[in-house]
Amino acid sequence: PVIVGAYGEGTRPRIDGAGLFLDAVLVRNVDYWRITTLEVTNKGPDRQPWQTGVRIESDGYGPMRQIHLRDLYVHDVNGDLRKSHEGCGIFFQALGGNHSRFEGLVIENCHVVRTDRNGICQRRQAGADRSTGVVIRGNLLEDIGGDAIKPWGCQGALVEHNVVRGARTRCEDYAAGIWPWDCDDTVIQFNEVS
Repeated sequence: PVIVGAYGEGTRPRIDGAGLFLDAVLVRNVDYWRITTLEVTNKGPDRQPWQTGVRIESDGYGPMRQIHLRDLYVHDVNGDLRKSHEGCGIFFQALGGNHSRFEGLVIENCHVVRTDRNGICQRRQAGADRSTGVVIRGNLLEDIGGDAIKPWGCQGALVEHNVVRGARTRCEDYAAGIWPWDCDDTVIQFNEVS
């Protein structure tokens, strides 16, 4: 795999989009990437539609395989609070044709704080297939503006051992701590939401 992360001693490498870019980290149409031990933030002077800390995207690529996000500290992303334009701390989406989807996407042991609208969220658009092997595990999410964890368009996703402290803290539309949308055979277990 391609590995992006800290090495040696010292503080985490910090990637700060400062609201100048929609995505502080963008991983698009690649396979076998590991992103780990980074600090990621993307707070600008104004909220922007679709602004994220980390975006993983399969756009007409077909199956995007074995993408792992581990031990990331993602904080202060001031994306749009409206569900129709939602920003997110960690966002992954499949769109376009060519059977775009994720196979073996793992998001684990990340700390997500003060992200708007959502914490860890997926989206699937028309023309994309259902993702398989999606695991969201062992994450801590705090002070999330809307939905904390939302898989969308998966077959057999696993959401476990996550802790959510404060979901829907800023949005004015409906939101939930953890919920799947357009998914089949999702297992949600051993999580704590408050």
